[in-house]
Amino acid sequence: MRLTLFRCEERLEDTVGDPPSQQASRFLGRVMFETDPAIRRLFGTEVAPVEGQYLDALLTALPHLPPDEVAFRYRAMAGLLGLHQSGSLGDLRPGRPAEAVEAADVETERLIRLLTAGLQAPAATS
Repeated sequence: MRLTLFRCEERLEDTVGDPPSQQASRFLGRVMFETDPAIRRLFGTEVAPVEGQYLDALLTALPHLPPDEVAFRYRAMAGLLGLHQSGSLGDLRPGRPAEAVEAADVETERLIRLLTAGLQAPAATS
């Protein structure tokens, strides 16, 4: 457990200097993609009640989709949001220099539009 807490502290220290809300967002994004199984279990235990509420809300909002499809879309949404929160999504720019970063609000608006379209798309065929 000591190593796990140390790894969490490392992730939190990576955000020093950011505004408090951005620190929390980046920290959560980084923890979501942590490879240490102990941290993933700890994070999963802490967020499970809230994630369940989000998934229930999506199931209610998307009654025309099979539950497995909604669950997949939720996981994809959570993954993209985690990348965005950690700051890593903006770094994925094939063929463009890393310093050519667009404003965060532009990136956020693009992500919202993409996720909205993805959630509203018809079910995948089996």
